[in-house]
Amino acid sequence: MTLFSSQAIYQFTGEQLKQLIDEVKATVIQEMNRKQSLDKVLTKQEAAAYLRIHVTTLDERFRERKLPTSLRHYNGGSLYFYQSELENFIKRS
Repeated sequence: MTLFSSQAIYQFTGEQLKQLIDEVKATVIQEMNRKQSLDKVLTKQEAAAYLRIHVTTLDERFRERKLPTSLRHYNGGSLYFYQSELENFIKRS
């Protein structure tokens, strides 16, 4: 396969292209895992504070479906939130 650049032409064999794709996939997976490990896990109280609302208001917004249930996560009986998901929701709103 030939890829064109503004100054040079690069030719890859099928195997080289496959290897390049595998390396890119591995790098993307590593970066995603790194970001997830840095993602802050919030309690319900912390999530409400992050959103600058009261805990009762947070509950009401879930009940009224103003907040998607996908933002809530459970581990056993514990409810928690990911800060990055709350941030993304705010950006999309």
